[in-house]
Amino acid sequence: MKHKIKCLLAIFLFATYPTISKFVLQRNSPIVLTFLTEILSVAVLIFVFGFFPELKKYLAMKKKKNLIYLVGMGIFAGVLGPLLNLTGLRHSSVINLVVLVSLQTPFTVLLSYIFLKEKITINYFAGVVLSVLGIAIYGTDFFQIPLQFTWNDLYFVAAALAFSAGDVLYKKKLSHISHEMVLISRNLFGALIIFLAIALFSGETRFDVSFDQVSTIGIILIVFIPIIIAQTLWYGSLEKIKTSQAAVFDSVYLVFASLIAYVVLGEQVNYYKFLGGLMMVVGLIVSQLTFRVHFLDNYRLKLQSFKQH
Repeated sequence: MKHKIKCLLAIFLFATYPTISKFVLQRNSPIVLTFLTEILSVAVLIFVFGFFPELKKYLAMKKKKNLIYLVGMGIFAGVLGPLLNLTGLRHSSVINLVVLVSLQTPFTVLLSYIFLKEKITINYFAGVVLSVLGIAIYGTDFFQIPLQFTWNDLYFVAAALAFSAGDVLYKKKLSHISHEMVLISRNLFGALIIFLAIALFSGETRFDVSFDQVSTIGIILIVFIPIIIAQTLWYGSLEKIKTSQAAVFDSVYLVFASLIAYVVLGEQVNYYKFLGGLMMVVGLIVSQLTFRVHFLDNYRLKLQSFKQH
């Protein structure tokens, strides 16, 4: 139970990112913010745990394949996911982002079933359906806001798939690796790729950078709260619970993000968003229930009795 609480707390801390970013993005470009927070998180982790001790851990890996898996997870979760989201936002709407990136929940469930052989119970399936429906209601104000999908929205779908693949790869191959190594790998690869993108396109695109007091405090908060602390809790809980379970917890991210934005920024939450959020919470509760389908049990007993006769 405590690992599920850690997972839920991680989602809550992840959900602080949009509100904090709201202040920082007033004077900084999204790609610059992503680069700064990821590279600074790596710097903090190396400062705390030491560069040479962590380097020795990499070199001392008994299975060199683990290094390949670390690189793979870093590319999926630290590079492809954020980069595809940013690219999608250049050509599509935030509403489409909210709806389509939430496909991470069913994608993770499917990949967990295929690669981790995690069973999907009836109540769990019902919980996932309710959560996805709640996300759709939230993002469209009960389908009143028309969604217009284009080929550019495939960036969001691909981002959801990349994040799901990163979690499943961690669970299958890397859950025995120390969390700081996982975090360093994930964020370092993200920062390096984004730096490369900035270097290549800096002549064509304007990248705003500011280190005023608000931006500096915001960047520090992002580094410690939704990146270092939240990711540590997330991978720590993912080590102990099923990936498919964590995926349903992830579906309530929107509820937390909206609640934080309402309290801190005063952003209004209408009736339909409240209804969608409530449905996500109900879906989470339903997915965690354990019950037996009695009519199926009775059918099995009758079948066994018939075979004996």
